[in-house]
Amino acid sequence: MENPKYHISFDYKDRLPEVDFQVIVSRSESIWNKKIANSIVNAMIGVYIFRYERDSKWRTSCLNMDKVEFVPKNEIICDWKEQKADPKGYIIMPVTYGPGVVGKFTIMIKSKYKFSITPFTPKKGE
Repeated sequence: MENPKYHISFDYKDRLPEVDFQVIVSRSESIWNKKIANSIVNAMIGVYIFRYERDSKWRTSCLNMDKVEFVPKNEIICDWKEQKADPKGYIIMPVTYGPGVVGKFTIMIKSKYKFSITPFTPKKGE
C-alpha cells in the first residue's frame, strides 16, 4: 500500500517571496495502540515534503529528507518555511517509520497564506 499524498498550493496573484506553513498529523490512540505496542519504532510518524511535479520527478525532490523527525507520539507537527515559494506548490506525504504500518489519521494545515489542499494522485504508471 502506498502512503497518501496531498498537493498544497497557495492562492496568490504575484509570486510569494516566501512560504510558511505547518503540517499537523494526528491519529487516534485507540486505533493505533495495538500497532504501537507491536513495534513502537515502526509505528513512529513523520512527514515528507516534496516539490510538486506531475511526473515521477516528484519522488526525487524531497525537500526535508535529512530533517524528518519520526516521533512515537499520536501527533506530529512539521514546520515548513522556504524563502522562495514554489508557484506549483508542494506534495505532503505522512509516513510511518516502518513499512506496512497503516491506519487512519487526520491531517491539518496552518498557514498565514490562503491555500488549497487536494489529494495527489501521480500519473498512471508511476
